[in-house]
Amino acid sequence: MSESYVSEYQRSFIWPQYQLKGRDAEEGWVEGGGEREIKEEEEEDRGSTLASPPSSPSRSFLSSISNGSYNGEDVAFFIPASDESLPATSSLISFDISPQARGESDSRPLPLPSSSLLPLFTSYIQPSSSLSCGGSVQLPCGTSPRLVSLTSRFSAGSTSSSQDSIDRSLVWFTRGDMRLHDNEALFKSTSPSSSSSASSSHIIPLLILDPAFLATLSPHTLHLYLLAVNDLRDSFQRHPHASSPLIVRTGPVEELLPALVHASQATSLWVYEDVTENQRSLVRRGLSSLPSPSSSSSKPITVHKWTTRLRSSVKGGTVGDNWAKDYLPVVQKLPLDPPFPSFPPSSPPSSSTSPWLPEDVGRIPSFEELLQLTFGGEESPSSPAPSPTASLLRQARALAAREEYWTPSYYPEDQGEGEEGKEGRVGGETLALRWVKEYMELGPLAFGEKHLPASGTGLERQVMRRLVLAKGYAGLFDGEVFTRAFSPLLDLGVLSPRYLATLLPPSPPPSLPPALRPFLLQGRGVEAALVSEVLERREWHQVLAERDVDHASWPETEPFEFKYWRFHGHNVRYAVSKPHMASGKSGSGGSGPEDQGQVPAEGGGEDVPTLLLVHGFGASADQWSKCFLELRRMGDPAHPHFDPAFHARFPRGVRVFALDLLGFGHSEKPSVTYTQYLWQDQVRDFALEVLQSPFFIAGNSIGGFTAASVAADIGPLCQGLILINTAGKVTSPEAYAAELTSRAGRTVEETTRSASLPPFSGPPKAVLTAFSAGLFWYLQPRVEQICKDLYRHSPQEVGPRLVNNIVRDSCDPGALGVFASGGRLPSPRSTNELMAKFGGPVLVAQGILDPLNDAKGRAALLQAAWEDVEVVEIEGGHCVHDERPRETCAAMAAFVSRVLGSGKEGGKGGREEEVALPVVTGAGGR
Repeated sequence: MSESYVSEYQRSFIWPQYQLKGRDAEEGWVEGGGEREIKEEEEEDRGSTLASPPSSPSRSFLSSISNGSYNGEDVAFFIPASDESLPATSSLISFDISPQARGESDSRPLPLPSSSLLPLFTSYIQPSSSLSCGGSVQLPCGTSPRLVSLTSRFSAGSTSSSQDSIDRSLVWFTRGDMRLHDNEALFKSTSPSSSSSASSSHIIPLLILDPAFLATLSPHTLHLYLLAVNDLRDSFQRHPHASSPLIVRTGPVEELLPALVHASQATSLWVYEDVTENQRSLVRRGLSSLPSPSSSSSKPITVHKWTTRLRSSVKGGTVGDNWAKDYLPVVQKLPLDPPFPSFPPSSPPSSSTSPWLPEDVGRIPSFEELLQLTFGGEESPSSPAPSPTASLLRQARALAAREEYWTPSYYPEDQGEGEEGKEGRVGGETLALRWVKEYMELGPLAFGEKHLPASGTGLERQVMRRLVLAKGYAGLFDGEVFTRAFSPLLDLGVLSPRYLATLLPPSPPPSLPPALRPFLLQGRGVEAALVSEVLERREWHQVLAERDVDHASWPETEPFEFKYWRFHGHNVRYAVSKPHMASGKSGSGGSGPEDQGQVPAEGGGEDVPTLLLVHGFGASADQWSKCFLELRRMGDPAHPHFDPAFHARFPRGVRVFALDLLGFGHSEKPSVTYTQYLWQDQVRDFALEVLQSPFFIAGNSIGGFTAASVAADIGPLCQGLILINTAGKVTSPEAYAAELTSRAGRTVEETTRSASLPPFSGPPKAVLTAFSAGLFWYLQPRVEQICKDLYRHSPQEVGPRLVNNIVRDSCDPGALGVFASGGRLPSPRSTNELMAKFGGPVLVAQGILDPLNDAKGRAALLQAAWEDVEVVEIEGGHCVHDERPRETCAAMAAFVSRVLGSGKEGGKGGREEEVALPVVTGAGGR
C-alpha cells in the first residue's frame, strides 16, 4: 500500500482492541469489541487509551491465538501515535489486512510495506512459549498513525510460523552484476530448491555504498556506478515480479551487512564473485563480519557466490595459460551457456505475500555527496584538517579528472532529448540495452559518430581526435568502437556478455585469421564476428585472471602475489609484495601485521615508502620479480644481502607494486589504439585507485618514459622518479630551448591540448597489420637470443621463466594490436619537458652496456636536463633491473632514503594550478 493510501486513514483511526477480525477454525468469523471511530477533534482529549482499553477482543480469538490453533489470516487494525510507555521493540504476530475493513467487496489481500509496522499488537497479546513468531523485528515506535499489515499462519502444535516456510534470499548487488537480465542470483533465489521445505521464496535486493570500496573507483567510474544504482532501483520498482524495492545503505559493509542479515532473517545470501582486488576485498570484509555457522546468536545463512561466464564449465582451474594451445581447443567444442531470465515465470507476483522490508529502503546519494564521502570535499574553517596524504590524493585526482580516456558520454544530461524527451535520458542497464539495439541497427561507424564524439581536452582524446579527423571511424582498429563504448558497461555488469552473445548470429571460430573474415562473411556478419571475438577475448582474460588470483598455483617462495584491477573495463594484473618479517623479531605484543614488524601489502604508513615499477616493451610485471626479492633481502638481517642502513631507515621495509601495461603480460589486450597517453593514464589511475598514497615510480625502457609522464602529470603525490635505461627523446638544454622557440614557447603538451595539430592517420590498417604479423613471426622464435643480446653483462640471467613469459604473453589474442599501434604513435613529449614539469628528484640508474643506444651519452643528457638528477652507472645492458638486480635495488633504496631524509620529495606538476574534482549533476539523490 502506498503512503498516500495510508494518509487517507489518518483522520479516522480504529484502535486495535476495538476491531479484531479473524477466521476461527471452528467458529468462522469472530468479532470482538465492535467498531468505534475516534474523530480527529477528539484526539487531544482522548489521552493514552492504550493504558485502559474500554473493551477486549473476542475470547475465542484470544484463545485460538494462545493455544497455537489459529489458522486465519485476516485481521485489520489501525494504530495511533506511539505511547512512550510501549516497548521500543518486540516480537510481532502479523496479519493480513481484511478487505471488509477497507469497505471493499474485493477479497484480494492488500499488502502493506513493512516500514509501516510497529510493535503494538503484542502489548496486548503475548505469544505463548509454544508459538514462534518468526523472529524479532526491531523497529522504533512510530510518531504518527500508521496502518499495519503482515501475514502469519499458525498450525496446532507447531513451533514455527509462516515466516519459516519462506526462503528469504538477500541478493547483494555489487560492481559486476548491476542488472536484472541474465542474473543467476535473482533467478535461483526466487526458486525454492528441491531440498528446501519452504513454500515460497522472496528476494531482498541490497546494495551497500561502502566508502572504502568507492574510493578505489575513479570519479568517472563512480559516476557510471551511481547511474547504474539509480537505474537498478527503478528497474525493481517497475518489475511485476519484484517483491521488494532495492534497499540502499551507505557506510562500512562490515557494519551494515550483518545488521541487515539479522533484521531480515535471511536464509541465504547471493553475491557476485569477481577477480578484481577491490571487489574481492569488499566481499571478504562483508562475509567475514557475518556470524559463524556455529554461532547460537543468529540463524545460519548460506552464502552463494556466482559469476557470469560464456561457458560456466571453463574456469581458471580447468585450462592452461595459453590461448591457442589450452583455451581454444576446449571452448570450440562447447556451446555458449544460455542467459538466465531475470525472474522465473513461476515466481509469484509481488502482491501475493508481504516480504520483509525495513522502515527505510534508503536514499541514493547524489554524485556530489559520493565525491564528498570518498574523496573529501572543499576544505572549510570548520572542517577538520585533512591528512597530508588526503590532500595530495585530492589534488592528484583533480588533475587526473581532465585527462579523460576516450569513451562515450554515459551521463543523462549529455544524451540529448531524443524521441522520448527527457524521460529517455537514462543510465545503467536501461542505457546498455538501448545502446546494444542501436549498435546492432546502426553498425560501428554510425554508432561511433553518434555516441563517441572526437572531442575533449585530454591528451589521449586529442590523439584519437586527429585519427578520426583523418579517416573517420573506419580508420580505427576493428572492434575499437564497440570496445571503447561497451567495456565499461560490461565491467559494471549492467550488460551481460552472455546475453549479448545470444543476440549475435553464428560466427566463425576465434582462431580464424582476421584476413579471412571478409571472404567468409558479408555485411553485418563481419561486425557480429568482431563483437563475438571481443567477447571471447574478454572471456579468456577473465579465465586467465582466475588462474592468477588462485594463490595455490604460485610457489610460496614468491616474494609477491598477483592481483587484479580494472582500467575502463579492462583487466590489469599487478604484483604486490607479500607481508613479511622485515625486522626479524616480534613486535611489542600485538598480533596484527604492523605489530609483528611486517610490511603491509596494502595501505602503508608514513614510514613505509611505496615503490611502483613499470616494465618495458614486450615484458611484464614478472620481470621485476628479482627486485621484489632483493628489496626483501635488504631488510632481512639473516640474509647476506642485508643492508643495515636501509633497515635502520625503513624497519618495516618497502611496499612494492608492479603492473602489466595494457597489451602486455597477463593484462587484457583490447582492440584499441595504443598510445603513450593511454599507458600513462593507466599507470596514473592505478596509483590513485590502488596505491592511494605518496609513491616513488621507476620504469625501464618505454616504462621509464611512462613513469616520467605519470610523475609529470600527477603532481606532488609522486615523491621521486627513477629512470632505468629509459626510452624517449632527450636533448641538451640548448636544443630543448630552441624547440620551444620554434613553437612560440609552447610545449608539446600545450600544443596537443590546443587542438591545433592537423589530422594524422599513419599507415593504413592493412599495412600495419601485415607488418606486425611479419614482425611477430620473426621475433617469437628468437626471444631468448634477443634477450641475451640485451643482457650484455650477465646473459645467463636470461632464464626459461623470462623467455616463456614473453612468448606466452605474445600469443594472447590482441597482442598484435600493440605492434600495429606503433605506426600511429603521435609525437611524444620529450624527457626534458617531462622532467621540467615534474620538478622533483630524479635517479637515472643506467646500464652503460646497453646495445640499443649510447647509454653513457644519454645519461649525461638526462643529468643536464634537470637540476636535481642523480646518475648511477651500472655494468649491465638494457634491463639492469633483471640482469643486475642487487646493484639496481641498492641504487633505488639509497635514492629513496636520501629523498625522504632531505624532505624535498614530491614534484611540482600541476601544484600551482587551482583544480577541483568534476561536479556532475543529474545523478543520485533518490
